[in-house]
Amino acid sequence: MDKTWFAVKMVFRLDVHARSGDGPRCSAFEERIVLFLAPDAEAALEAGEREAKQYSAEGNWPNQDGESVTTRYLGTCDAFALTGAPGDGVEIFSRVLYVDTVTTDAAIVDRMFGGESELHSTSQPLFEPDFERIASAKPDPPPDKAE
Repeated sequence: MDKTWFAVKMVFRLDVHARSGDGPRCSAFEERIVLFLAPDAEAALEAGEREAKQYSAEGNWPNQDGESVTTRYLGTCDAFALTGAPGDGVEIFSRVLYVDTVTTDAAIVDRMFGGESELHSTSQPLFEPDFERIASAKPDPPPDKAE
């Protein structure tokens, strides 16, 4: 049976728990896209579920302040079949979302990538001291709703 490469997207919630035990003091979410070689989308989704559960189970650690960071899988995967083998320039994921025709381009970008007050993809360690300031900041209103 021929196999196809699938990009499987998983979403996780990351919580930083205060040492006082009062519950999470801040949260973030992580999107992961992992490649699987599978006979069909169902098998790729099953592999993604297994990977997500393992990643979540192993995704608990102390941050630099000694607080517990927990990773929780949010229970759903999305699979995208690649049109070829992974390589330079090969699309690994695509999603189309419908919006009203009056929605501005800036509002779409804000929805997809967040405003300046939200975290973006980074190679820096998660939950550095500045994270709490960024995570608790009030975002500016989107340009199409500013007064």
